[in-house]
Amino acid sequence: MNSTASQNTNRLPCLDWLRVIAIGVLLMYHIGMVYVPDWGYHYKNPVAGGWIK
Repeated sequence: MNSTASQNTNRLPCLDWLRVIAIGVLLMYHIGMVYVPDWGYHYKNPVAGGWIK
């Protein structure tokens, strides 16, 4: 028998969901950084193309 299957773990499933929510919030935050004009985010290009207007 596998010894890891018989061990008693004190894992809290609520912490797993907290991690999932935190990663989702950080993902939305970094996507939103692209659309804020005053932040110097590295994906922005100061030169806009004429066809974008």
